[in-house]
Amino acid sequence: MEKDRPIVMKDDIRLYCDVYRPDDKERHPVLVGFSPFGKVAQEAGRRRDPIQLGKFMYEQGIEIGGIDFFVSRGYTVVVVNPRGIQNSEGVWTGVLSRQDQIDCCEVIRWAGHYLPDGSVGMIGCGYAGKIQPLEAAMDPPYLKAIMPVDVIDDMYLDCYPGGILSDINYPLCSYIPHTNTISEAEMENSPENLKEMLAEARRQPEIATNSYYYRGLDSFPPRHYTWNIDVMLHPYSGEWWDRRSFKDRKVTIPSYIVGLYYEYGYTTISAFDIYNKIDDEVPKKLMMIDPASAKTSPYEKPVAEQLRWYDYWLKGIGTGVMDEPPMKLLVRGINKFRYEHEWPLARTQWTKYYLRDGGLLSTEKEKDEHVQLTILNHKSPYEGGSNETYAVPNVVFRTPVLEEDVEVTGPSVMNLMCAIDKTDANFTIMLNDVPPEGEGHPLNLVTGNLRASHRGLEKKELEPWELNNDHTKKVPVVPGEINEYTIEVMNTSSVFRKGHRIEVEVKNYDANPYHWMVQLPNSQDIEYKIFVDSIRDSYINLPIIPYSDEDQWIR
Repeated sequence: MEKDRPIVMKDDIRLYCDVYRPDDKERHPVLVGFSPFGKVAQEAGRRRDPIQLGKFMYEQGIEIGGIDFFVSRGYTVVVVNPRGIQNSEGVWTGVLSRQDQIDCCEVIRWAGHYLPDGSVGMIGCGYAGKIQPLEAAMDPPYLKAIMPVDVIDDMYLDCYPGGILSDINYPLCSYIPHTNTISEAEMENSPENLKEMLAEARRQPEIATNSYYYRGLDSFPPRHYTWNIDVMLHPYSGEWWDRRSFKDRKVTIPSYIVGLYYEYGYTTISAFDIYNKIDDEVPKKLMMIDPASAKTSPYEKPVAEQLRWYDYWLKGIGTGVMDEPPMKLLVRGINKFRYEHEWPLARTQWTKYYLRDGGLLSTEKEKDEHVQLTILNHKSPYEGGSNETYAVPNVVFRTPVLEEDVEVTGPSVMNLMCAIDKTDANFTIMLNDVPPEGEGHPLNLVTGNLRASHRGLEKKELEPWELNNDHTKKVPVVPGEINEYTIEVMNTSSVFRKGHRIEVEVKNYDANPYHWMVQLPNSQDIEYKIFVDSIRDSYINLPIIPYSDEDQWIR
């Protein structure tokens, strides 16, 4: 182990890295880990059994697990402090900033030139995973393959799911050991413009009632948790977010995308989006795992699969990894892995499950056009003290008890006919698995969100999984006006077992304290009128998988 080795950037700024290498005189391929949580945290986790996602990672400090695992198998591992982090020089400018992308490119070039046999890969989850497709698109010399765990296609939707500000960035900022930082908003705007941006953000009701967020906006220049400042000052999708996003970038090197089934967060959708955007001529693979299921054999953790991948592309060892179908999907509910070839699956039967009177969820549409509408009254959690009970008003719709297993694998979209009594409101849709009575509580599988003012106004033909919501601007709602809201629900793959029920839950936000990423609730009371009649029908379009060939299941 070689600590604090300097890497000089083109502007003479020095980044410091730790180098872990086998105890021999051979030259080995290098795996680069680049994380703003700092190399000290990664050293703390290096001797752990290969990192169990959803366990130790939830501390959000250790993103580069299994260092000793790879070194003992003939790899050199380089873990870097980005600029402005711990002892590295310079100024940190936020998550996946253009500066971080350029610096990481320089680190890869340095590692390929000075350390190995000319072959470099990358490792890591979280930030250390999200930066990998961006680096591959920059095509740095020596980078031969990537295998990111936890990726993001659109950073705006990661921070504003459905256009609603997420509360994940504030705690993340507290984990980042930056010693010198500045927001890009401060760098790119005059003092006058920046003051107006801060004032506009303070006028947002959900921010004005949140002391954690408001305090960072009420000082000048804003230097308190600067990444969160940047998030709040850029509430709409656009060029600023595109600089940090994969979107339409082009990758030409072998890429193995590992996605996570989260109830929240854009990573589940992003894994498939990035995979589909990489040209079919480029060697590519995808694996979906569940961070909550550490014992889903045969791929308990991605580290062993990473070894197969990098042994093949960096060492030329015939591991068989490219002889398999391109996708490995964990099917939850039965916790088995299955090979697939495309996404969405070609054999999908898109099935509308209608919200019906009395809380029924059914594949049969309501026949009566005069059915009483469903009322949801959201109460502001900021009124009258605290939200310590987490009793968020909701309405639920459930199928009858299932007479056979039902598999839902793919993207889902909620079409909700609704009128609200305010100019804006949040929608949270939760797809839940309800076990037989007495066998536990409903399990939230995936969630979808939409800010009403970001609804799609353009009417056009869409595929069952497509949306046309506009996150580039805010269009207030006319109170009392009936609108169709199309709400993207996270991708999933799960079997609802015989005897269970499928549930759709509608609410303003989820206050579950055990969920690591939720959206800020509306700060005012809101009445939702949900229409469930035969004319103004509301439904969720679920991707039902009717069958899978026996040889698709991984034994």
